[in-house]
Amino acid sequence: MVNQDDWEGLGRPVTSPAVPESPKPTWPKPNLLYGRPDPGIRHTLEQNVLDSAGVLKPMTSSCDNKGFTGEHAATFDCTVTYAGLDVVYTVVATPSGSQLFKWTATAERTVVTRDGLLALFHRQYTSDNRWSDLRCDEFPEVALVPVGKPLPQFCYAKLDDRIKTSRIRITPDADSPPTLETEHQEEGL
Repeated sequence: MVNQDDWEGLGRPVTSPAVPESPKPTWPKPNLLYGRPDPGIRHTLEQNVLDSAGVLKPMTSSCDNKGFTGEHAATFDCTVTYAGLDVVYTVVATPSGSQLFKWTATAERTVVTRDGLLALFHRQYTSDNRWSDLRCDEFPEVALVPVGKPLPQFCYAKLDDRIKTSRIRITPDADSPPTLETEHQEEGL
């Protein structure tokens, strides 16, 4: 059949989640101008993991940056442990003058959660009321997944002006919420 909808009815219906939109670390961000620089880095990395996970759960963090003051360039690892899963960041820090420093962090894996993914999908696809029939494959409750590689599970939604169901690919990121990318089936005449 020309107009067969291959994705119709896949996944389970997604309802309005009871998850706050942007969870924050449970401790305040420290002032980087005074004291050791690692609490500020750890706070930011914890926020990155929360952005990816979408749900506040017990977590801790640590950095192996003994002696790092921000005055000299350094590369070290920081680990954020979220619900027992370790997200390891490689931090590259360079001085930028007057007790300040710049830094970047990369991770090969991050954490996603079922509730966080469903909430992100629901918020993004209900903000435009042209989408309906929101559905998703079954996600693990909590998982450590590769950064930048699409998950094997998908979400699905129906756009008002299209006959066929659209599929949404989910790609985790090391420093922000996962990316949702919509894929449309070709529609015949």
